[in-house]
Amino acid sequence: MSELNLNKVIFVPAYEPPLKNKEELLPAKLRLKLLKAALRREPHFSVSLCEMKRKGVSYTVDTLKFFRKKFGKNQKLFFICGADHLKNLSCWKSPEKIFKLCHFVVATRPGFRVKKLPARALYMPFDALPISSTLIRKEWREKSSKPLKKLN
Repeated sequence: MSELNLNKVIFVPAYEPPLKNKEELLPAKLRLKLLKAALRREPHFSVSLCEMKRKGVSYTVDTLKFFRKKFGKNQKLFFICGADHLKNLSCWKSPEKIFKLCHFVVATRPGFRVKKLPARALYMPFDALPISSTLIRKEWREKSSKPLKKLN
């Protein structure tokens, strides 16, 4: 938030992400519950249910169109994703439209080097924690009593 001088950050959990293995995902309602719990003490962070309410596969371009309509054409929109998403960017629906709708920001992700950044993207390096949703899902399934033990 401070790096980009943002007033607010809105997290948008996907109902059904198009490029993820559905069998590996936690149920949408559980992911939403975990996200809300993680953000509950952050006054400048909120959760949008726009993709959950839409149901079905969620495409970034459709979500950005939703926010463009909601906030108006003069409001700057930033889409922040981890560096791990760059490897599949060519598979996204309407990537050229995404770059027109927002400032596309690529954030550091442990284990993923940014070799080539898209022309209109911003890179945001920071000291990222060595944790991922994959790790959380794995430990959740194993019913670990310390789901974030890797942080210690």
